[in-house]
Amino acid sequence: MNDWHLVNLFVPTLLPLVFLSAFFLFDLSTTEKARANPLVAIKDGQLSWAGLGMCVNGLYELQHPAAGKTVSQLWSTNTFWLVVAVLIFHALIAAAGPVFPTKKCGFSVCLKTLRHYRVLLASAILTIAAGWLYSDIHLTTQG
Repeated sequence: MNDWHLVNLFVPTLLPLVFLSAFFLFDLSTTEKARANPLVAIKDGQLSWAGLGMCVNGLYELQHPAAGKTVSQLWSTNTFWLVVAVLIFHALIAAAGPVFPTKKCGFSVCLKTLRHYRVLLASAILTIAAGWLYSDIHLTTQG
């Protein structure tokens, strides 16, 4: 991992959750503290917004390689369509999250909990995929 990964992948994805956690340092009402829970912020697929940004940045870098960089047309085409597919899923999750919210429930490692938080799980997996794709594109096209 280098500075590029930190600035372009981890900070935009995780910094809002860090700031939400910091609200527990303040004297807030019980309702406000409940809303400041990082799980509440991401349970309905909000991680997909970060994934959308990574996909768009990846598409831009894919179309604008650094001077002197040659990229295989086959790799470029396949990667383009893969990123577009991930982008579409991210857009669907980001749009559906506010329309179909899930209630917050206890978090234990069991199938029932995973089913309940399936949108969170899908957005987390897709965000990791978007980050990996963006990183691969950046390292291939920008050096």
